[in-house]
Amino acid sequence: MTLMFSETAELTRLVRVALIVAAQRRATLTVRELGAAIGVDDVEFRRVLPEVLALLAEQCAAERMPALTALVINPQTGAPGHIWPNCNADWFSEVQLAFRRWGSVQRDTTRSSEPVASAPVAS
Repeated sequence: MTLMFSETAELTRLVRVALIVAAQRRATLTVRELGAAIGVDDVEFRRVLPEVLALLAEQCAAERMPALTALVINPQTGAPGHIWPNCNADWFSEVQLAFRRWGSVQRDTTRSSEPVASAPVAS
């Protein structure tokens, strides 16, 4: 997929959704994993990613939400990239805020892991 400048807003929307899903799973994503999650070629994605993450960071700040951009990490170091100079307490806190904000999805706890007894069969 070849990306054009005019597609930045749509790409930002897709990245936002993918990072919310990652937060729900209490996970971070590498750039490659993020690109794969939204179906974008890695090389093209890396070219536009700084602009996309900057726009997403602005949106998160304007909406007073945790910065979803904190969930994008370097695969070799596990350290954050965009706007996070290192793995400091601010970055860690922001990741935890994102996990709490989107990771609190209610799960169905009514299902039992116990086998259900079958009803007697009439003969």
